[in-house]
Amino acid sequence: MTGMRQVATALLILALGAVLAACTLEPYRTFERPDGLYRVEVWRQPQIFVMPGQSGDVPGIARLVNAAGMMFAEVPVEMVQLVEDVDWSDGHASIKLVVDWDLPQFSTTP
Repeated sequence: MTGMRQVATALLILALGAVLAACTLEPYRTFERPDGLYRVEVWRQPQIFVMPGQSGDVPGIARLVNAAGMMFAEVPVEMVQLVEDVDWSDGHASIKLVVDWDLPQFSTTP
C-alpha cells in the first residue's frame, strides 16, 4: 500500500502544480504611449497543453498602467494575440475590438 500512496501523492502534487501554473499570468506584450505616461500590458494565462505555435491563442488580460506602475484598469482578453496595437490618439487608449479607455478619467494630477 505504501507504493500506491507514493504514486497517489506524486499525482496529487503534479495536479496541484498544474492548477497553480494555470492560475498565474505571464507577460506577453507591452505597448507604451509615446510620452511614457501610460502603457498597456498584456498578460497571458499559461496553458498546460498548447500545440507548438499556439501560445498566442490563450486567454489573458490587458492592463492600463501609468509610468509609476499603478494599474488603472483591466479587461479580459479572449486571445492575447488579438492585441496587436494600441491607438493612443484623442486622449484614449484603444485596443481594436477589446477596449477603449478614456485616459483623462485616470489622470493622477489634480
